[in-house]
Amino acid sequence: MARRAPGSLPPLLPAFAFAGFTIAAIALSARIPRPDASTAEFYAYVADHRDLLRLSGLLFVPAALQLGVWTATVHHRVRILADDPPGATIALVGGILAAVTGMLTGLLGWAISRAPEPSAAAALRDLQFAMGAPGFIVSLALLIGGVSISLLLSGHSRALALSGLVVAAIEGLSLLSLFTLDLAVILPIGRFTGMLWILAASVVLTRVTPPRKPVAVAV
Repeated sequence: MARRAPGSLPPLLPAFAFAGFTIAAIALSARIPRPDASTAEFYAYVADHRDLLRLSGLLFVPAALQLGVWTATVHHRVRILADDPPGATIALVGGILAAVTGMLTGLLGWAISRAPEPSAAAALRDLQFAMGAPGFIVSLALLIGGVSISLLLSGHSRALALSGLVVAAIEGLSLLSLFTLDLAVILPIGRFTGMLWILAASVVLTRVTPPRKPVAVAV
C-alpha cells in the first residue's frame, strides 16, 4: 500500500476545494461583458448584478486560499521525492503568485460591485482581468511547470510530468491576450486544463511512496 509523505497533508482535499470554488465563481460571472465592451455596457451590467459580483468575488478568495494550501502540500512532497529539486522552488513561487493574484481577483470583484460611477468600474475591470486571467494563469504555469520538472527528476509519473509541461506552455501563452482579445480563447483552455492537471497530480502524489531514508546505526 502507498504511504503518505511524512508530515504531509493529502493534496486531493485542497485540490477539489480549489476546483469547486473556482468553477462556482466563474459560473456566476459567466455573463459579464468582455473586457473590450464599452464602459456604459459594463456599468449597466454592474448596476444590475452587484450582489452576483460580490458573491463571485467572495468565492474566488477561498479558491485562492485552497490553491495556496495545495502548493505548500505539494512543495513538501516533491522535495522528498526528488531530494529537493530546483523545480520545487519554482512551483512554490508560482503557487504563491497564483494564490495572491487569485485572491486579489476576488477582492477586485467586490470593489467593482461597489463602484459609484462607470469610469471607476471600467478601470477596476481592466485591473481584475489582467490580474485574474493572464496574470493568474501564467502564475499557474510556473506552479505546474515546477511540479512537472520535479516529477521528471524524481523518475515518477513521466506521462503526468510531460503533460504538465505542455499545460504550462499553453498557459504561458495566455499573456498574448493582453495584446489582443482575439487570443482570449487561450485563457479558459489554460485555466481548466491546469485545474484538471492539478487534480490528476493530486491523485498521483497521494499514491506515490517517498523513498526511505537510510537509518544511521551507531557503532
